[in-house]
Order: sequence, then structure tokens, then C-alpha cells
Amino acid sequence: SWSRSRSRDRPPPPPVEPPLRSTAGSRTTGGVVTAGGPQPDEANLAGQNSNLDELDSWLRSLDSDGGSLMRYSAALHGEFTSLSEIAAAIVDQNAQGLACVEPSVFEALGIKMLGHKLLLSKGIVALASRPDLRLM
Repeated sequence: SWSRSRSRDRPPPPPVEPPLRSTAGSRTTGGVVTAGGPQPDEANLAGQNSNLDELDSWLRSLDSDGGSLMRYSAALHGEFTSLSEIAAAIVDQNAQGLACVEPSVFEALGIKMLGHKLLLSKGIVALASRPDLRLM
């Protein structure tokens, strides 16, 4: 057919070159080019680690055996960076049970068990009433 013969007569398309990476704003450290911009410093990393420990300590404190809610730790760290952020999940502090916490929190953390939802909501209500936490 016409299209086959025409395609055989055409030269192949030129190869596509990958775009060149700009090293502007980058710096070399020990022969390795690193991205420009602020590099994490030890104080910042220490602050992040203390927040991780703070979130895990809080999560452990919510149940009597101290471990059944730890399965949600990774999801909690993925969604929240501080206890203040968790406390801000309160919808109505005067409500009873699960109604006081934003329902999407349970969904985001993957909490399906009613008992775990109740433990978490009780903990969030307690956080929201702490005067030392500034709500976001």
C-alpha cells in the first residue's frame, strides 16, 4: 500500500538526546554532585527524630498494653509531623466517641477496628485539651 512504501522511503527519525542536567546551584562534595539549596543540618534532623519519638510515645500511651496501635505508626508519621497537627483533627470536642474526630483521620491511618478508633479518638481529645499544644 501507499503508506508502507512511503514509510520505507523516509529516513529514520534522528535519535532523541536526553536533556542535559544543569549543575547550576549544585555543589560537589567528595566528587559527588549534590543538589543546590539548603542541606539538612544536624539540629533539623534531631528535631525530626524527636517528633518521631514524640508521636510514637503518644501512640504507645493510648492503650494499656502499649503496642496494639503501633501498627499505625508509619501511617501516622506519613500524615502528621507533630502532636499539634494530630490535635487539630478535632471536629467537635464536646461530641461523644468517634464524632469528635475528623473521620478522614481513621481512613488515612487505615484504622478499621472500632476499638482502635475509640482509643485514638480519646487520645486526640486529650491532646486537644492540653494547654502546651498550640493547635494548627
